[in-house]
Amino acid sequence: MKYYRILFAMGVILFLLLSGVSLGYQQDLQQEEQIEETAPQMGEQTYSYSEALRLLQDGDAENAASMLEAIIENDPEHVSAQINLARAYLEIGSYEQAEGAVSRAIKLEPENADAYLVQGRILHSTDRFEEAANSYQQSVGLNQNNAFALNNLGYVYIQMNEFEEAIPVLQQAVELRDDVHFFYNNLGVAYMKTGHLEEAVEAFQSALEIKPDYDRAEQNLQIVQEQLEQAASEADIGERRET
Repeated sequence: MKYYRILFAMGVILFLLLSGVSLGYQQDLQQEEQIEETAPQMGEQTYSYSEALRLLQDGDAENAASMLEAIIENDPEHVSAQINLARAYLEIGSYEQAEGAVSRAIKLEPENADAYLVQGRILHSTDRFEEAANSYQQSVGLNQNNAFALNNLGYVYIQMNEFEEAIPVLQQAVELRDDVHFFYNNLGVAYMKTGHLEEAVEAFQSALEIKPDYDRAEQNLQIVQEQLEQAASEADIGERRET
């Protein structure tokens, strides 16, 4: 009990000092996921768990990991804590520990969609793309309404140059969440890579409608518009040669 009071006090101090930093990847093809916010137990441990999530959301993965480790030591079957410990380890770059934590979560709850999503992120971060795709597929199979899992699956398909496979997955993601700018950017890239240039323009424009200062979508839109102009110019030259 005394140990958790100390952890709680440390968490409050850190929370007040830290500025908000949202989780997510800053990449041309971006992936993101939501942090599990439920706390299945009541009392002081629940508050410590909520504080650990707050630290993780604010970018303090190391202190979040320490708090989650203490929670799991007291309750090894706390599945959500195991999943979020894996997330914390992933943010720190401790991939082996992250794999261990998410594997324990899956062993405890084999049909937990979030666990497979996090497992996919870990594998994805270590460039094991095929394994990551399998984990994302399992996550989607268990929860077809998780737009972030669908986006991540489409993202890894693009990295594997499987652009045709990426399109329907990313279409599902934007249907579920039409307010996420980088979902549209990823879909635009998949369209662009498969020669669907007009569809790519629409996707990039949708991304910019949501986030007007989204540089990646703006740059991608410029690229695809140049490709369309070049194609139109080449077609015009061909017509003049025929006449």
